[in-house]
Formats: sequence, C-alpha cells, structure tokens
Amino acid sequence: MNWRGAGMTLMIVCGLAAVDGQTAKASDAPPTDQGIPERYLKDTTRYVRSHHGPATVIHDWDMPQYVVNALYPDGTRGPAMLTREHGWRRKSSGPRRWIYGRKETDESDVRFIDGDQPVYQPPKPSDQPNLEADLANDPEFIAALRDDRFAMAVCKAFDGGFFGTLLPTGLKRSWYQRSSRADQWRMVKVSDLKSIIAGLRDLGESREDYFECRKYPGVLPSRRIEVAARLRDDIESTKESRTKVRKGDRRSEKGFDDLISQYERDLKHIGHNADVFARLETILTRLGWRPEFEADRIRVIKSRLAQDVVLLREIRRLEARPPQSPAPWARRIKDVNDAVRRIGRGSIDLVIRYNRNDLNKLSNEEREATLANFSGKLLGLVTSGRISKREYRALRPRVDQVANRAMHNYRLPKDPDNW
Repeated sequence: MNWRGAGMTLMIVCGLAAVDGQTAKASDAPPTDQGIPERYLKDTTRYVRSHHGPATVIHDWDMPQYVVNALYPDGTRGPAMLTREHGWRRKSSGPRRWIYGRKETDESDVRFIDGDQPVYQPPKPSDQPNLEADLANDPEFIAALRDDRFAMAVCKAFDGGFFGTLLPTGLKRSWYQRSSRADQWRMVKVSDLKSIIAGLRDLGESREDYFECRKYPGVLPSRRIEVAARLRDDIESTKESRTKVRKGDRRSEKGFDDLISQYERDLKHIGHNADVFARLETILTRLGWRPEFEADRIRVIKSRLAQDVVLLREIRRLEARPPQSPAPWARRIKDVNDAVRRIGRGSIDLVIRYNRNDLNKLSNEEREATLANFSGKLLGLVTSGRISKREYRALRPRVDQVANRAMHNYRLPKDPDNW
C-alpha cells in the first residue's frame, strides 16, 4: 500500500501553540460551543480554544486539531480538522467529502488553502497471494464499498481481534505477516485496512473515519455461532470477575458493568446488518478467503506447543552439562539482561486465551513447556558456561519464537559481537 500527496508537519512550543508562524492568542470574543464536536467539550483543560475573528481553533494540549468557521477558498466557511494520515482537511460539497490542504492563521482569521490530494495506489495483481490486491482489484468489491454500510461491515469484519483473521483457501496466504515465523498465519493489519477502505472509496476519507467501526453491529454469517458463544463466555467471566472487586470500589464496578453491557449489546445485535455482511462473505469466498475458526487456532497452538516441547528437551540436555567459567561474550549478555530485566514466559498466554481448560488437557511435559521461561533458561546456559557462542546463536531464534508470543515480548541479543 502506497500513498502520495499531502504531508503533515507539526510543531509544539511549550505553553502556547505555534500555528503557521503565529502564536495563538485568546481574543475577547465570547466563547461559544456552536459547531464544536462533542469530544472537544468534555475536557476544557486539555482542549483549549483560541479565537481568530470569526474562526475558533481547538488545541489538544497546545496542538491545533480542529477549526470552527475556517474560511474556504470559495469564500464560504466551515470546519477543518487535522488527520494523522494526511494532514489538514476541510469539508467539501463536491463528489469528495473532504479536501486536503493547509491552513493559514493570524489574529483576524483562519484560511484554508487547498493542496494536493492523497491518492491510494493498490498493489498490482501477481502470482503471489495478496488479500489487499485481491480486494483492491475486484470490481464488485469496489462497487459495493461505495455503500457506507458495506464499508463499515468490511472494517468491522477485520477489526475484531481473533475474529478479524482471514485464512486462505487452497494455496493462498494472507497479505500481512506480523513476523517471519512460518508457524503463524498472516493476519490483516487493522490500521492498514482502514486506510485501504478510505483509499478505495476515494471520498477524501482517512483511517480515522473508521476508528469506531468495531462498534458497528453484526458479524460475518459463518462466524455468528462462534462469536455468540465467545460473547456469552465473556459475559459470564466478566460477571465472575466483578464479584471479586473490593467492596466500595465504584470505579472498578462501573468498568466491569460497562464491559458487561457492551458484551450483551454485541450479543443482542449479532444478527444486525446481515445483508451487507453476507455480501462481503460471498465476495471473500469467491476470491478464495474464509474466516478463521476455533479449530484453526487450536491447530496452530498445538503445532507451536510441539515445537516448544522439542526445545525444552534440547535445553534440558544442555542443562545436564557441568558448569564452567563463562567466556567474556557470555558476561556481556548477562550485563544486557541485568539492564533490561524483562524475561518472557512460554506459550501459556496463548493457551489460556483460546481455552481456559486446555492446561488440564496437556501432558506433564507439554504443561512444563507451556510454563517454561525459555529466555531465562537460555540466559542460565550462557552465564553458567554450558553452551558455546555458536550454540547460543543457534538457540536464540528458536527462543525468540516463544518469547515473541509471550506476554513480555523479551528478546535476547541477536549477536554478542554486534551490540
């Protein structure tokens, strides 16, 4: 995914906002809430206003974010807002909903100057499987994406944690890969997906227009049963956690109550917008993609666990060696560890995340591999002089595969000679 067009330069001056070379000053104009989005009205300490004639600039901790009554090139007035992706934009009455550019601010007014518009450039179709290329070059998908409801359904279908993963059918693989590990399915990167949706719609949108798509009611038809079961489990586990809150801790109680209400609302609305979700799944199926299900995730976990057991056996064999005085390279690795002090655990977070009863189904060796601190074990082998530098270099990538999956995501030095 490539973008060209409007850039964004931001500058902060302590205490005051530097806006286009002018220091924002609060005028004597009477304050008004008219035209200001609700999110900027909740915290008047964080969101500060400066008045510039008929225009008002909203600052987020001294950073200009939103303009009320900005002067447009055609002489009309309207809002302007800063986006993280493409810089400043204004409302448009033409075929595009937004026009990007820059603003000029002085004490008398805020003027918006139209600039180059960002253009989305989709990847070209090739022999290599690529979900983004499949979607971006499919006429039916692009036509359907013009519908606001369908666009939100696409975003929601991919923005659902583990329920947002698509797997290939046949020989296809997905277009985004979190790491180089061959045992992990490539997943759709949600932030990129939102940019892709905005780019294909060609309405001047930004990925920020889809930040709330997770709240859009409904799921893909084939996921409905599994998602409903997961939501019911989440409701019960959250209610159980709420009973353990300290008596009188109203803040925690409200947090749990809000979470329960959200799960119950999602469960109640699981069948909403069925037409657009069904159309999306039909297109995905035709292109050779299907949702990931519980059986797929369990199969990946079992494959990883088998690798962890093999690694555990090898480390046990090395731990049986007699200790020796560590070499200088080994002492340097210990110094790095003492500075970081973040050792990863095994795969237990994955096992618990998918099925809380899985630990009871494991053999003793599998349970030990799940709970093992592989990074700590490798460090112990290094500092006790039980392994050579060559053995360390061979073991470290395999330990990284476990540590990267673990809660702390700790990585030992890749090469002791190149720090």
